[in-house]
Amino acid sequence: TTADEGIETVTVTTGELVDEAGTVRILKTVPDVPGSAMTQIRILNSDTAERITNDPLSGFDSYRMFITMPAPDKRYVANFGLVSATIGPGAANAGPGAAMGDLRGFSLFRGEKIAAEDADKWRQEFRARNKVAAVVEVDADGKRVVRRLDGK
Repeated sequence: TTADEGIETVTVTTGELVDEAGTVRILKTVPDVPGSAMTQIRILNSDTAERITNDPLSGFDSYRMFITMPAPDKRYVANFGLVSATIGPGAANAGPGAAMGDLRGFSLFRGEKIAAEDADKWRQEFRARNKVAAVVEVDADGKRVVRRLDGK
């Protein structure tokens, strides 16, 4: 793709219920997301959950995400990226002087539920607005496949 073209990534996450409180352990994310196997989602109350991703090297959180659903069709997420591995170069570290647990990034997301019958229409509008030229999916063998939408 070019600098002016967008890419759509199709991601599938599977998990398993691990307790009666509703905690889910992420088993696999395809395409692979590093550390996803170290992630759990825990229900805090009727409209709030917490997603925790542990760094496999240090055992400390590398991400802590708070998810709130104030209405059946709305979701808001605050994602805290935390320093959790050996300090040094790399995206997971905050640089010189950083310590375990320091904030290295913060993101806010919002989501709105889309009715099943509107999903294809929404996807076409999204692709047009973001100039999506290619889709990244996983084939039957688990390999990433990039497919251009214009057939090039």
